[in-house]
Amino acid sequence: MSNQKSELLVLLDNHKLQQLINEKSILIEVFESLDSTQDYLKTFLGDKKIRLCLTEHQTKGRGRFDREWHAPFGKNVYLSLLYSFNQNISKLGGLSLMIGLSLCKTLNTLYTLPHPILMKWPNDLMCDHKKIAGILVEVKAEAHSISHANIGIGVNVNMLDDDKKITSQQWTSLQKLTGQYHDRNNLVAELINHLITDLNIFSQQGFKPFLKEWNNYDLLFNKSITVKMGEYEFNGIAKGLNEQGHLLLKLNGIDEIKTFSSGDATIVKKNN
Repeated sequence: MSNQKSELLVLLDNHKLQQLINEKSILIEVFESLDSTQDYLKTFLGDKKIRLCLTEHQTKGRGRFDREWHAPFGKNVYLSLLYSFNQNISKLGGLSLMIGLSLCKTLNTLYTLPHPILMKWPNDLMCDHKKIAGILVEVKAEAHSISHANIGIGVNVNMLDDDKKITSQQWTSLQKLTGQYHDRNNLVAELINHLITDLNIFSQQGFKPFLKEWNNYDLLFNKSITVKMGEYEFNGIAKGLNEQGHLLLKLNGIDEIKTFSSGDATIVKKNN
């Protein structure tokens, strides 16, 4: 029976998505294959319409620092959403964190999981210390305080193995965690419905309303971590975020809190 489940293939369906997504003004496009949903939506930057682009297969999917995102056909969610703010780019601090939090809450609500999905600052969703989803947000500013966010989201849904062996970090998927095949149309619709609601709140109030919720899903809080910024490394205890979404790190050996707007954080493993 498990072999039969792994061979199921329910494709993304534009018509079904139109029915399930609450915001009817969204322009939805579904492709069989693209280089990158993120790159495709770049051609529409400046358009104030909300656009959603999905693909069954991505040949040049990427994460932060141009890391490759493994994208087998019909297994996972690869999407980008174009959303415009009547805000200067300087007011959008914490946007990617809010998006990750919205996705995290949706996944934890939709599925019964053996471990909770938690947020690893700045943009990874982890389950039992294995990556299940990632966020990549690119923002372009225009005159008159208009900003366009190109929001890329990847979720491991029905992937059971890494056939090309190219994924460098430990990963998991919803099917691995639940033992069940999942219709990605339902997941995408729930994700977009929650995300649009949260984006509307963020556009009015910024990251502050989401800060308390972040604390409930913060993988790093009170853990010993290393933050890398270019050639520099900082070691200390993670102390959550500030209202701008910056990581707070209590540095080892001194009574000082250092803030990070970006960087690469890893948990320091304890020696047995």
